[in-house]
Amino acid sequence: MQESEKALEILNKLSFFGSQRAGRELWNEKPREVQDEDIASFNRDIEYLRDFIRKRMNDGWIPIQDKLPEDDVDVLITYADIDDENYTDICITTYGYAYLGGNKLDFKEWRSPFEYFKTNYKVMAWRPLPEPYRPERSDSHDGE
Repeated sequence: MQESEKALEILNKLSFFGSQRAGRELWNEKPREVQDEDIASFNRDIEYLRDFIRKRMNDGWIPIQDKLPEDDVDVLITYADIDDENYTDICITTYGYAYLGGNKLDFKEWRSPFEYFKTNYKVMAWRPLPEPYRPERSDSHDGE
């Protein structure tokens, strides 16, 4: 089962049990050991959901397995050395169709100012670039 499906299953289960008054009354009649195990299971489910959400938040980074950016838009990427995944770095690059002699090729690639980028590194995740800084103008500077 995929992580997303498991997360939805947990939410559906919690929603069902949370809305069942008769179920809660029957649960209160269960032996304490069964209640303790149910509570432990509930806490595991909640922790799973927390981990699931944390992974997806990831500070705006989008794993390339989940989604690729639009063509020819500058993005910030995290990449790793193919030979040493402990070495990671970031750079700004674009993703899109490759061109050879002015002809658009059928495959897409990451384009970078680094020639070695295509062979020695692999892109792990990307994120949109932030908007550029624009200082706010105060009324005292208007008309100067």
